[in-house]
Amino acid sequence: MTMNAKTAPLLLLSLSVLWPGLSCAGMREDARQLVEQKDFTSALEKYDRLLAETPDDVDLLIEAARVNAWADRHEEAIALYQRVLRAAPQRRSAARMFRCHSHGN
Repeated sequence: MTMNAKTAPLLLLSLSVLWPGLSCAGMREDARQLVEQKDFTSALEKYDRLLAETPDDVDLLIEAARVNAWADRHEEAIALYQRVLRAAPQRRSAARMFRCHSHGN
């Protein structure tokens, strides 16, 4: 079977069902691009969807927490950093960095 305009979307759909990380990777990159554009609201919508699929991804939690902080959603950022500390206590520096920045230190 050769790849053409009709088979490519089907292949991508099949791959995303068999390998969910494929669709997550694309959505994560979309979220990062939205952050670069300072469209935090749209980026956070994507991060929320990603976290619904992979709630224990510590790097994703940290990334989402940072974006929440940049969007002045400090309570949400704190809640996400607390999840990081529960899931990976060795990542304390990420939470400490937020505390310093949010208090102007």
